[in-house]
Amino acid sequence: MRRSALLLLLAAAPLAAQPEVPPLRVLRSGGLRVETAALLMSGQEGGTIPLATLVVPMPGPMPGAGSRSRVAVLLEVDGAETVAGQTADLLRLEICLYAITNPSEGGPGGRVAGSRMDTVEIDLSRLGADLERSGLKYVGELELPPGDYALRTLVRNAATGEVGLRSIPVAIPDFSQRQGLLLPPLLPEPAGAWLVARGAGLASDSPLLSPDSLPSARPILAPATRAEVRVAAWKLEGDGLRVEVRRPGGARVAAFPLEISGREASAVPGLEIVTASFEPKGVEEGVYELRALPAEGRGDDAALLSTSFVLLNRGAEGQVWAALTQPRQAGAQAAGNAQAGRTTPPARRGKRTRRIDAGPVKQAYRQALAILAGGDRDAARAAILALETSTLTGDKPASSEDLIGVELDVAREVTRGGGAAASALVPLLTLHQVIYRDAVRRQAFLISTHDRELVFRLAALYAELDGTPAGRKKAARFLDGIAAEMIWTAPPSLRARLFQQILSFDPEDRTALLCMAVDAERQGRYAEAAAGLERLDRIVAGDPEARLRLAVNLARIGKVQEARRILAEVAKTSGSEPWQAAVAAQELARLLIAAGDLDAAEAAVREGLGRLPDDDKLALQLGMIRDLRKDPRGAREAVARVGIKAGGTSGRGGEARHRYNRMPLEDLDRAWSELQQNAADLLPTLAEVLGVPGPNPAPTP
Repeated sequence: MRRSALLLLLAAAPLAAQPEVPPLRVLRSGGLRVETAALLMSGQEGGTIPLATLVVPMPGPMPGAGSRSRVAVLLEVDGAETVAGQTADLLRLEICLYAITNPSEGGPGGRVAGSRMDTVEIDLSRLGADLERSGLKYVGELELPPGDYALRTLVRNAATGEVGLRSIPVAIPDFSQRQGLLLPPLLPEPAGAWLVARGAGLASDSPLLSPDSLPSARPILAPATRAEVRVAAWKLEGDGLRVEVRRPGGARVAAFPLEISGREASAVPGLEIVTASFEPKGVEEGVYELRALPAEGRGDDAALLSTSFVLLNRGAEGQVWAALTQPRQAGAQAAGNAQAGRTTPPARRGKRTRRIDAGPVKQAYRQALAILAGGDRDAARAAILALETSTLTGDKPASSEDLIGVELDVAREVTRGGGAAASALVPLLTLHQVIYRDAVRRQAFLISTHDRELVFRLAALYAELDGTPAGRKKAARFLDGIAAEMIWTAPPSLRARLFQQILSFDPEDRTALLCMAVDAERQGRYAEAAAGLERLDRIVAGDPEARLRLAVNLARIGKVQEARRILAEVAKTSGSEPWQAAVAAQELARLLIAAGDLDAAEAAVREGLGRLPDDDKLALQLGMIRDLRKDPRGAREAVARVGIKAGGTSGRGGEARHRYNRMPLEDLDRAWSELQQNAADLLPTLAEVLGVPGPNPAPTP
């Protein structure tokens, strides 16, 4: 056959089918990036990717003296937060499990006893909607000998660099020497709730974590509904079982008998799987831990770990915890709405069971405001809390968004005309701040979420009605006040939304700019923190705290010369607070020591000690410098000057470092206090727009 004819035949022949890459696959990771390893070993927790962890230790197939146990690890990763900022279709998640021996309290811990590193690849063009609906459930496994460990888990988006970090204590028993043990209670998950990924190369399914019966790492229960559990019992005698509900940290809340419906032997001799149920009657909304125990006899030593769960009055309504959290995208939308003066609520999650009857709710809300205008804030708070609770709970609850709409309608009606009438919103807004704070502390999630959103929208309404730059600044200050509580409890994405909304009202709000930068620094985003602090430094020239934090973050991104210059200025500035001068001197000395400039380092330390003679950190640095100069006597004298003792409490230098590591709370607390006082002063204005009697004037002395 001629060559041209052969080419035509080859061109006409169909190409061999290429194997299709699956939309989700798991690959073993070749190794860790340096910064990832540092995060794992640091013992830090947090990050921008929410995740839940469940650990289930199990005896090996043939448990013997000192043999290793199989330790199953479930990670549930929030999908919406994970893909935030992702631009490519291929999502690559690095997942790392590290078991660290003998961790010191608050410190980085000991050696690595076991680890696992996988990369999960997800094609978002095919599975993106499924991932964002809830998230990813990852199943991994470690083999560990008996002992106490800190299990550190890390999830990292390789494209955006965003991470989630958790560290939990894990005790692995010697199954060959123990009996009568109960593993963590396992609660079933709605079918198809998560994308599921199993660690690459796992040999076989464990008795409790087969693909068709994966439990939830953070189940959501309802107090009026029976919850089904599976409990693995190791060489347990007796028939009865109970579960204890405890608060995180161990305080016992309640105990319930388990109604056993089935028992089955596992493939591991001595390990029995018990199917049972219980009803958590009388337990308030909140976050708890659940542990299984024998009905009688042995106590806490029979329980192996606990399962974290959330109790909501309405339960999960078929959704998992990740689907009930507000994604970052909704926060960005809300910030944009505030910038444009809109108050459109975020998209609803879950079904609405009934439309609200606006008339009676409006009347009840106005009556509560009349009580507030009369000066009885406690009674007004109780009336509003009762109204919101009865409307949002029960057999046929209304949606939070509908109730917010009614409350906002009343607020608009009483402030019709804007201008000076807008100040009548201040007592109303601050009262909802108090309701939010109390609900957070009671872990009443439904009420706290509702009132938080209402405060956001009342602040936007105030800015709209006032219509002046001063009014927008005051709206920002309202949110500074609620930030005093949210800074402790809100996840990173919600804090970011809060500060973005504050800046949409007042782009020069020092507190929001500083808090956003500190948040970014604490999450390891040093370039972002430095950019925010440079912006703040342009707005508030010479702010010692902003410049100190700017210098620290500049050093972390390699701009050492500029960092040293700023640190030297802050250490000498008379306007710097003692803790700021202390950290500046410590950081400057550290950079100079690292550069090998011992003369300059010693001069900086001695100058710092001249101002702060009892700073133990500076004294230690001076001792280090003298030691590097081969002067052991000088090193001992430097350390002895502040009486440092092994195992002692932190001194002034340590206190300064601790203050640096905290969020800047003082201005937030001031905002809260100022607003509460301002609200009390404006009660007569609220009474006037409502047409009701105001508070009784204080008697003249």
